[in-house]
Amino acid sequence: MARNDGSNFLEVSFAFLLGSLVGATVALLYAPASGEQTRLRLREASDDVQENLRDQYGRLSDKAEIEMSRMKDRVNEGVSQAKGYYDKQKTRVRDAFQQGKQAYEDEQQNESLPASTNENA
Repeated sequence: MARNDGSNFLEVSFAFLLGSLVGATVALLYAPASGEQTRLRLREASDDVQENLRDQYGRLSDKAEIEMSRMKDRVNEGVSQAKGYYDKQKTRVRDAFQQGKQAYEDEQQNESLPASTNENA
């Protein structure tokens, strides 16, 4: 959804800039003025377009920075969840191993006790 918003934003911005440029050019060509006045108007129109581009770039840059920050937060949250899951599973495996080891030792001890009592008899 964010990708569509960014794409639409760029399309609208580009269309606005292109329309501004075409409109300014047509207005200058049809308006009777001296060469110096025409050059001045072209410079002003060019400055306006440059300023508009800088503003659009700044907005887009800010939006991209915010999205990157959100994405970074989501990734960090996912990593934290994965670490928690890994630690939980590691603890379960360690506990199961300890229980198995204890059961084995108990079994070995139970098997050795009857044999030693039979030797004493």
